[in-house]
Amino acid sequence: MRERIAYTFWTVLTIKALWLPFIFLLPLSFIWFELFCRLGVAALLVPAGVVLHEILHILFLPDGVPIEVERHTLFVRVHIDGYLSPIRSLFAALLPGMLLPLFGMLVYVVDPILALPLLVHMLSLPVDLHHWYVGVRDGDA
Repeated sequence: MRERIAYTFWTVLTIKALWLPFIFLLPLSFIWFELFCRLGVAALLVPAGVVLHEILHILFLPDGVPIEVERHTLFVRVHIDGYLSPIRSLFAALLPGMLLPLFGMLVYVVDPILALPLLVHMLSLPVDLHHWYVGVRDGDA
């Protein structure tokens, strides 16, 4: 389990496009440092949120299920090699996209800028549902 999580962690963090929001904010540090700090933390939550999203997919799968983590340009795909019941795989597919926005709504009360990277994970629900359906239809899940 640790190997799968570590491999997913480094696979996601090597996607250079996830770091672009933070790099574009660097000139703001000379103009308005307080806003730079808030936006900088929010920009660093983008790759951290994607890592957490993919690791949650893996954590909701049973230990014995063989998986393969693949990198596709900007996205990471967790491919299940063994058999898993459709309901269990639906649970593993949709829960990360529902938990992170829920946590983002709690953070929104404190700071809306910091909540945005977590709320964006709602957009992953249709993609995760589509990949679950294709996997069940083709007999992969």
